[in-house]
Amino acid sequence: MADKTNRNQLYKVTVTIVREYSATIAVHAKNQAQADKRALAAYYDWACTEGVSIEPLGFPKPWDEHDSVDDLPVIDTRFRCVDCGKDTGWSGEYYSVSDEVWAASGLGRHDGMLCLLDLERRIGRLLTGGDFEAMYPSKEAWQRHLAARRKGARQP
Repeated sequence: MADKTNRNQLYKVTVTIVREYSATIAVHAKNQAQADKRALAAYYDWACTEGVSIEPLGFPKPWDEHDSVDDLPVIDTRFRCVDCGKDTGWSGEYYSVSDEVWAASGLGRHDGMLCLLDLERRIGRLLTGGDFEAMYPSKEAWQRHLAARRKGARQP
């Protein structure tokens, strides 16, 4: 039987560049750390070939705009699950649950994101539609989640 641990997966990595500019690239890698390195390498390859254009913000005179000093690219990890590293934004698992459900996860209000499977694992039960408030996961993400449940993936 083939060893599946050496298989590359497709990761989407967002690199934030100068001020609020960002771009996302899909790269094949064995793990998230390798995907992050490949995304930064792809950015530098592009930047060295094409050149990076820094657009002014448009301040009027007498303001004299300067190039931003935060021009080094960084990996955007704001939407990654704090337990497994899955990007909850790209996977469609960006949602909001009641304060009680979130408190049961053990995370504070601004302590990060959790994918649906890890939230269920942390709260020790399956999620229901009534747990969500204001923002629900995408229909596709919820259907993938239910399919993973049926297959027994990381049950709570």
